[in-house]
Amino acid sequence: MVVRYFDETLSIYCGGIDNLYRHHDYNLAILESFRPYPMARYWLHCNHLYVDGRKMSKSKGNILYIDDLKKQGYNRSEIRFFLIFGNYRERMYYSDENMRASANKLRGLQKTVKQIEKALKKKPSSSPPGKSGHSYNRLKRIFVKHMDNDLNVKDAFDGLCKIVYGTKVDGLNPAEASEIIKSLKDIDEVLKVIF
Repeated sequence: MVVRYFDETLSIYCGGIDNLYRHHDYNLAILESFRPYPMARYWLHCNHLYVDGRKMSKSKGNILYIDDLKKQGYNRSEIRFFLIFGNYRERMYYSDENMRASANKLRGLQKTVKQIEKALKKKPSSSPPGKSGHSYNRLKRIFVKHMDNDLNVKDAFDGLCKIVYGTKVDGLNPAEASEIIKSLKDIDEVLKVIF
């Protein structure tokens, strides 16, 4: 099926840890036997999502659907954030409490980002602007550092929060606010949850 849509090496091929043996190795052997290039640069095998203490599966009847979570008041960004926050190799445990905590963590950052966006509309003050590129480089550096460490989204996101929450929003001039927003938008091209 993949061959129909991609005629080049994939950046990342993902699947569950139960696909690691006898499934992905089979795919790899078949596809790379007739393609003149590797199937994927990286193969990631995610651990499972657990609901009510058991691996989520149709046979166990503990499937959570996005529509169910939306009915509980969660939006797509909050659901996506819950699913990506952490490390893909670790088990993920769904509970109402874990979902709520995850959504609140994301909402906290989004609220602060909105406050920074308001600083974009302020009149420039007579005080000198901050160091150009300082916030951008710092945010990007912390994000890349943790994402390059086996896609550690949790530490990458927490690192962003630490920098953003440590920013004195009231003291930002429009240029500094713009720099922070630009860097967070660049980062959100990967996460797709902040804006």
